Amino acid sequence: MKNYRLYLFELLFALLVIFAHTNFPAGELYFDSFGRVTVLFFFMLSSYFYTRTLNKESHTYKSTLKRCLRLLIIAGITIAFYCVILIPVNWANLGTPKLFSESFNWPNFLEFWNKYIPKLSFLWFIIALILCYLIYPFIYKIKWFKENKYSIFVPIVILVCAYIYRIFCNQYNWGFFSTYQVTRNFLITGLPCFLIGSYIYHHESQFKKINTPAFWLIFIALIGTTLLEVIYHEATSNKPNEFYLSSIALAVLVLIYCIQKPDTKLGECCYHYLGSTGPTFIYLFHLFFVMCFGALYKINWGVFLIIVLADTCTLLLGLIYNLFKVKVFKRG
Repeated sequence: MKNYRLYLFELLFALLVIFAHTNFPAGELYFDSFGRVTVLFFFMLSSYFYTRTLNKESHTYKSTLKRCLRLLIIAGITIAFYCVILIPVNWANLGTPKLFSESFNWPNFLEFWNKYIPKLSFLWFIIALILCYLIYPFIYKIKWFKENKYSIFVPIVILVCAYIYRIFCNQYNWGFFSTYQVTRNFLITGLPCFLIGSYIYHHESQFKKINTPAFWLIFIALIGTTLLEVIYHEATSNKPNEFYLSSIALAVLVLIYCIQKPDTKLGECCYHYLGSTGPTFIYLFHLFFVMCFGALYKINWGVFLIIVLADTCTLLLGLIYNLFKVKVFKRG
């Protein structure tokens, strides 16, 4: 049975990530916590479904390699799309956000690459996810991880060790595969959350017994502490050593909640119009609309209009894509 509530939250988080990628200030704060919870949830969700796939007898490591290859192709198509729309346009003349304000130098493609392609750094999620897919089948074969309730301490130990390493090894600028990329994106974000998602799948029956009133109290408290974490890191200028425990816990509770209550009419309606790939499609191409509406930064509260318009346009694009997909691939 399709879990429409899980799909609804996946779609919601994909839309909220625009808050992080518009990179706008509210006082001294940046609401990148929305993007952080989104990525954490996506890792757990990917692991949850992947572990279910591994339980099928027909699954092989070759299937995992095909999955990884498919992700690389998706990343390549996304990069090509942004190259095509960025090359002929000088976004600075359109009054776009500072994030995309550099001018394109026609004669020097390498300069263009160095200036613009790093702005697609949100695709690091795909690379880290591929690494998790390649590693996890070997972990899956160890029965202790599947059967022992104490295996939840493994991702916790990874988180703590990686965080301590980041504090004492204060080097983050070694190119794309820097200690910052490895520790923050993989050891602090990717692998632990992937293991947590798998743990939730293996112990799903236990999570369904969680007391609902207590669950909601914890859920509300975590929303508050997630924002407090952002405030703390910005106020102390401790951004390089950011560590969002509350964000991880919030993503865990959302996944557990969706497991407990799989049905929702709104989620079913969204799934009908946007299809299974809707949230992923929106996540990959939302930056295009952020750039298109970047000129709104010049007016008061323009950033909120950017978010609303970008979210609306990504939903419409997802709807068009799904209708096209159904018409072409599911005809008859």
